[in-house]
Amino acid sequence: MAITLEDEAAEAMRRVLRGYAERHVVKDLDEAGEAVDFALPGAGRLRLVCDPAKRSLTLRGLLPDVPAKSLLAEELAGLMAKCRAVETPEHRRVDPAQASLALRRAGRGMSLVLSLREADWEWGVRRMINLAHAVRVMVHAGHPFFAQTHWGASEE
Repeated sequence: MAITLEDEAAEAMRRVLRGYAERHVVKDLDEAGEAVDFALPGAGRLRLVCDPAKRSLTLRGLLPDVPAKSLLAEELAGLMAKCRAVETPEHRRVDPAQASLALRRAGRGMSLVLSLREADWEWGVRRMINLAHAVRVMVHAGHPFFAQTHWGASEE
């Protein structure tokens, strides 16, 4: 039986996330086809969806309830721009030759979309988890009320 592109993409995503779960980087995996729901400690529940036809990964639920014209949305856009910058270390950078990175509004929330060019699925999943952690750190450092309200962070 031949392995389809859909199988390859979804399996790579699940394999990488299982590895992160074994190291307690993510928790509570719930795998369903081309989507995996998981908890990112300190950042609530997220859903990573692969779309093999578009060669994209979408991290849904990244920032719930964020007004489009807000300081948090502006800082998130700045963080994404920094991730594309040549001076960003390679292990944190989203090289435009490998993939494109975009923010998408979903209702009042924001999602992150990584469209793969030359990069493989494993690279893409790892970049998405790294980006989710960078967003978590940014929010906890600069927007503790958001982290408390939406992610259940401690007030201390």
